[in-house]
Amino acid sequence: MRKIYLAGGDSRSVAAYFHALTGAVSVVCGYANSALPAPSYQQVCSGKTGAVKAVALTYQPHILSLSAVFLHFFRLLEPILFQYQPHHQRHGIYSVFSEERDLARAAVTALQKRHLNPITIEIAALDNFFAAENAPLSTLEPPRQANEPFSAEERQLLYAFWQKPKLAELKKILSEEEFAITQEQSTEAPFSHCYDQLFAAGIYVDLLSGEPLFCSNDKYDAGCGWPSFSQPLTEEALTYHADFKGGQKRIEVRSAVSDNHLGHVFFDEPSPSGKRYCINGTSLRFIPWSKMDAAGYGDLKIKVKK
Repeated sequence: MRKIYLAGGDSRSVAAYFHALTGAVSVVCGYANSALPAPSYQQVCSGKTGAVKAVALTYQPHILSLSAVFLHFFRLLEPILFQYQPHHQRHGIYSVFSEERDLARAAVTALQKRHLNPITIEIAALDNFFAAENAPLSTLEPPRQANEPFSAEERQLLYAFWQKPKLAELKKILSEEEFAITQEQSTEAPFSHCYDQLFAAGIYVDLLSGEPLFCSNDKYDAGCGWPSFSQPLTEEALTYHADFKGGQKRIEVRSAVSDNHLGHVFFDEPSPSGKRYCINGTSLRFIPWSKMDAAGYGDLKIKVKK
């Protein structure tokens, strides 16, 4: 589990929003970076402590990524982004880890590109956090947005600042097979993955970033033992690289956002497009049509034939 500290004006509203999200373990309202130990609400509101009203969010990164946390946070902030906020209710992201602050800066930079006016979101190291006395969050009504999937525009913003975890972290997140295939260009055994013979309606997304890669419309049984597609959802989702390993000349296919190894593309196959994207099932995650809305891919349902 990881912890991040977010300041977005009304901390109770921020807390209620994140409390409703899957992957959030706990949300605590309080005050961050105070010059005075354990300040009272009145002392914080006076502006003399330098503290900011914030929430401490503990979350499960394999369910709710930090990139997704920031995207949810921006969803909350955008309606009030350019409104005046007193110093104790300034907008900010605070962390004890420099790499998380770096990701926050990249996220704010990506958000800034959507707006003409300059955005002010403080990004700083967390010096301290003091919990405030509040009513249980379960008594608060979460904002309607908390239950809405990301839009296509929001998802593109997410990919703009998504950062791949370092190898040491990936070894914790991924299984041995997932790491070997996606990071070391290994190949799963033919006919070993359940996706080989899966033809249900839905989309296939990148195992790490969640970027949409392939659609069930374009999946067919090539008889090779690996999931095969005649084309990607979009060409922008993939990158292509010469592969001469094993004395063979092949074209490797990688995901554009996470730069994961996916498989290879062959041009001499009797597929509907004349191309066969031979992909390791282990590098993908299947989202069935019935769950695309909840998973944040509802805008792509129009592309999937049921």
